[in-house]
Amino acid sequence: MTVFELLDRRLLAALRFVDAVGAPVTSPVEARAEGVDPRALSWSRRRDGTLLLLRAPGLEAHAAAFEAPPGAPAVGAEILTLDLRPSDPALAPRRVALALPRDPDPASPDSLLTAAEIRLPPGLRARPQGLEAAILATVRHDDGRLVEGAVVRASAGAPHAEALGLTGPSGEALVRLPGLPIASPGPGATVLGDLEVDLDAVIEGPRVRLHAPRDLAAARAAHAGRRAGFPDPDAILAALLIAAPGIETTPTASLAVRPGRLAAATLTWTPA
Repeated sequence: MTVFELLDRRLLAALRFVDAVGAPVTSPVEARAEGVDPRALSWSRRRDGTLLLLRAPGLEAHAAAFEAPPGAPAVGAEILTLDLRPSDPALAPRRVALALPRDPDPASPDSLLTAAEIRLPPGLRARPQGLEAAILATVRHDDGRLVEGAVVRASAGAPHAEALGLTGPSGEALVRLPGLPIASPGPGATVLGDLEVDLDAVIEGPRVRLHAPRDLAAARAAHAGRRAGFPDPDAILAALLIAAPGIETTPTASLAVRPGRLAAATLTWTPA
């Protein structure tokens, strides 16, 4: 005789991962919460790569509430800091802050019923596809050391969105620029040979890691084994907007990029 047992579980949050151009990431992504015993968290992974958070410290009452969520803690009052490490080397690890509990209102942009979309930066093994262009940017300290943990920004102006990359232990970041035009439409259309892009790096001085070129092998080995302490590009850029202490930028470089091509640039950081 077969007996079926039903197990009801309430979802705390769903995390949906996309790459730099918005394509879904279906390969596994490891998530670790800063300062939280991994045994205190419960995760489930769907076939499409979405991570489901089923249990978290301080939200035990939410996990068991179905008809109405508990009144405390308030929506978004708890911040779960997650370090994300993708299994695909074409994607770079990053940190993200997840506000919990999620809003039960289906109309809210932070609704519990909508997966939180998290964009994963390109890894150095990523390559441009189709009409994409890419930039391999190297960020150096003015003393020659390589900067790990800088946010590289590339902007081609409207209507193109700003593209981001994160530097690894070699000081290099790959930035993917999707869907660049190869011609101007309408009467008298002309082929565009290249597109001018402005490039700079945002650096959180106290948190970046600096590596001498001779120590690069050791830095790469340490990075390969790291599971926490990654930079959060969203938090770094938000800190730049409010001119937070310790946030600096490199001088802006201009370069021409072409669809289907990989351009290279070097940015130098001179600390204030």
